[in-house]
Parts: sequence; C-alpha cells; structure tokens
Amino acid sequence: MTQAALKRLNPQNVEGILSAFASHPHALQLDLRELEAMERSASALLGNALLGTFGPRPLELRVPDGDADWMTASALTFALANRTGMTQVNGQPANWLRDSDWARDWRPGHDEPSRALYLKDAMELFDPEVVGETALRPDLFGSKFAAFVNPHLTYPAIQHHPVTTVLWPWLDRLVPEERVLSTTHDRRARWMADVGRFIDEMVGNVSEHARGDRPSRLFSLVQVFVTRGGSGSSNRLHLSVQDTGVGIPNTARRKLKRQLAASITDDQLVAKLLEGSLFPWGRGRGQGLPRVVDICRQHRGTLRIATKTTRATLGSQEGDTAVTTGAAPFKLDGTVVTLSLPVPSR
Repeated sequence: MTQAALKRLNPQNVEGILSAFASHPHALQLDLRELEAMERSASALLGNALLGTFGPRPLELRVPDGDADWMTASALTFALANRTGMTQVNGQPANWLRDSDWARDWRPGHDEPSRALYLKDAMELFDPEVVGETALRPDLFGSKFAAFVNPHLTYPAIQHHPVTTVLWPWLDRLVPEERVLSTTHDRRARWMADVGRFIDEMVGNVSEHARGDRPSRLFSLVQVFVTRGGSGSSNRLHLSVQDTGVGIPNTARRKLKRQLAASITDDQLVAKLLEGSLFPWGRGRGQGLPRVVDICRQHRGTLRIATKTTRATLGSQEGDTAVTTGAAPFKLDGTVVTLSLPVPSR
C-alpha cells in the first residue's frame, strides 16, 4: 500500500501506519524522504514490526538522499539487515545489509569493534580510552549511540549481563562526579546501578521467556542513545530493548490458573505485571517489570512498552507516576521497551 511522505514519526502516528499495513496484504511502501524528527520509541516499534510482524512481506523504503545518520542509529537498519522479505531502499536492493554487522550476533570479548560508526558530534559514547578499559565492547557505535545485536544469545556469567558491563565505564564518564556533596554522589551511584538493573532485567527476560515454544529465529536489539538538553532541561539517556518473541502477555498467561487466564485481557494482565500485583510476579521478589517501573519513577523518567496488542506508558506527563495501559489496533510480534532517563547533573 502507498504511504505518504512523513515529516515526523511519533508513538501516535506509527501505530496508524502499522495498523494500515496490517489491514492491507499488499507490498509495504514507506516514504521517509521528508522526515524531520523521529522519537526513539516510535523508531524502535517501527523497526521491530518491519522485522517481525511484516518481515516476510516485500518492503520499499524511501529515505533522504545523502547522509542518513539518523537511520544508522535507529532500529530500521537492524530490521532491513535481518528481515526475510524482499527489501528495496530508494529502488535499490538492500541485500548488502545482510552482510553487515547489523546481521551478526554480538559477542563479548571482541578484540575490537567490528564496525565503528562515528558520527560528527562532540560527545562520543565509546572513545578509545573508555573502550580500552574493558575487553567487552559493542559492535556498533557512534557519537551518540551504541547497539548490541541479539544480546540475548549471551548469558551472564555471574550476576550482570555483559552489555551492562560494557556500558558502565562510559556511564561513569557521562555523569559528572561531585566530590563534595555525598547526596549527589549517592544519587549518581544509584542512577548508574539502576541503568544496569534495567539492562539486566530486560535482556534476561528476552533470553529466558521471549522464544516461548516457537522454533523460529528470535531477534533482539539493545540500543543506547544520548540527547543533549536545551536551556532549562537536562541531557537524557534513552535505552531500548526489543525482540520478536511471543510477547509479554503470552509468556505470563501460560503461568496463570485457567479461570484467571480466561477472564483477564492482555492489557489488564500487563498492567498487573507492571504494578507487581499479580502472583507470583509481585514486588516482594524484586524482579522483572515492577523493578523497571520503580526505576522509571525514582528517576523521573518515561517508560513505553509495546507488546502484542497492548501498549503501556509511564511518565508521559510532567510528574505523572501512574501506569496507563490500553489496547492498540496493531498486533506486534514481540516486545519493545524504551526507557528515557534524565542524566544526573552536579
């Protein structure tokens, strides 16, 4: 189906685009030549859908001529490199992407990143000094982002996932350290620890639950972004974890008693999981989605979750601490979780 050129991509209009794709069995056409802005959660949802739900369908993608760093640092390149359907970018086959690092599984302990995508910016996520502090490195990184392809295939040796170990040296440099005020120091340490907990929880969930009983290939992607705040606002760290698995409702529903499973909708189920009010995933265990919600609230962040036909948000309004869930018109194969946190300042 034909889709008019987009100027902005946000969580609202991306749902409409994907819903229209689902309603028409024709080849997909997506025109991004006039794109001026793209929200992180929207690009992650779009990329996950083009890889999972619509992966077998032919896709024609039109992008701006020339430099397209925004696309390299988004989930779209990952989707194009791994989808099974015929893919064209501005009329040219995208088969070259399937030989790129976006189609190779990340493994810890690489001697050097297999591809460094340095963008023109003053802030680099992983400069040589920081990368040299650890044997674990990202495969794909630039001045404002890092990406880890299929990290669910790597299991943590002890406690923390290797992706967390990669990020901590950089986070230590990102957040200004104040040696005078102990309260500031404690807040900084807590923020860094909670970022690690988020990665541990989300990638661990993909590794343990996302495949379900499906024999098909499972894809996942972890992305880290930094955006600079303007006057009166702070820098923000954006974390995105996505997979093409069975989805949160399917994973949880199979563990429910039959009567409850038959009476609760997917969005109700996700809401209870997020608030930790559903046995046996309560807050007393301190694990999973309730912990992610607590991290978002404690650091005044924004959380978005898309899984199957359920969408959940937290912190979309200033000071909003309530979890909002609802049904969406488009069924996503898999899950996308995006967390945006203010970076602590002095």
